[in-house]
Amino acid sequence: MTFYKEVPVKYGRVDPLTGDYAIEVDKIDKSHEGIGQAFHFSEETGRKPTLAIFINDPTRYDLEKLRYVHRLCNTLGIRVRYINEELEHMQKKKSSNSSDHIFHKYNT
Repeated sequence: MTFYKEVPVKYGRVDPLTGDYAIEVDKIDKSHEGIGQAFHFSEETGRKPTLAIFINDPTRYDLEKLRYVHRLCNTLGIRVRYINEELEHMQKKKSSNSSDHIFHKYNT
């Protein structure tokens, strides 16, 4: 899958952009902002909105919030991906092309 990093759009930058998805990557604490950005980037690119969430040292509160964000995004038509495992895999691999692994789930 091809994706483009930091694609400029009117009033912002899409974190990664694929052929089908405009993806906003945010930590759980910024998920509300991420929802708005996913909509904005979708509108600007014509791609489907996606929110990719990661959590550093997840707490019970974080996981409850993740479930809430997931339900909210489902209602709004935004795809949600929890990407902690992919980030951990990248840190272990530490290769220059490892960023491809973060977004492998977006082809489904």
